[in-house]
Amino acid sequence: MIVQHDVIDLDQAADAGGRSDALFGRFGGRRVAAFLAVFVAGLVVGGVAVNGWRDHLEDTAQAAKVALVVRPETANFGGSATATSVNLSGRLVVFNAGPRPVVIRAAEAEQPGVRVASWGQAALPVPPDGTGRFLVQLQFGCPVDFPSDPLPIRLSVETVDGQVREVVYDVALADTDWQRDAIGMCDPALTGR
Repeated sequence: MIVQHDVIDLDQAADAGGRSDALFGRFGGRRVAAFLAVFVAGLVVGGVAVNGWRDHLEDTAQAAKVALVVRPETANFGGSATATSVNLSGRLVVFNAGPRPVVIRAAEAEQPGVRVASWGQAALPVPPDGTGRFLVQLQFGCPVDFPSDPLPIRLSVETVDGQVREVVYDVALADTDWQRDAIGMCDPALTGR
């Protein structure tokens, strides 16, 4: 028996009709292209979704951010004095250094010889980079002895996300209108004038 062996001629081009590529042979070029299109679309949609979620988290963090600057303003809206205490009505100036508007709901502070409490004002909206004035009731002991340390004033603040947060801001009272007005009212009460 004679065995014939096929000879491959290396100088001739391969048969165009008989693709030997296993990937194209099994799935076909259209299926591979469709798979790649779906894969790329999935990457794009996933990237957009992740970017949107990150923007949402960033927006939520910005809505919750509170940055205030607080200082005492006038305390000459009336008051009364006895030999042991002075009661005054005054204002706090609140500057909103944060990125979103806030609403100041209440203010209070207490330490020996000093008490501050909000009154007569339900809410104070303060826009970003804006200033508002919040009414407070002040009580000082006579003789007026202001502490050298700043007074920590607690503010109840509502942010744009509807949450109410407590913010503490240390306010120096020395050389302020509050100190001058309290001393001015306390001295006559001590001398009986």
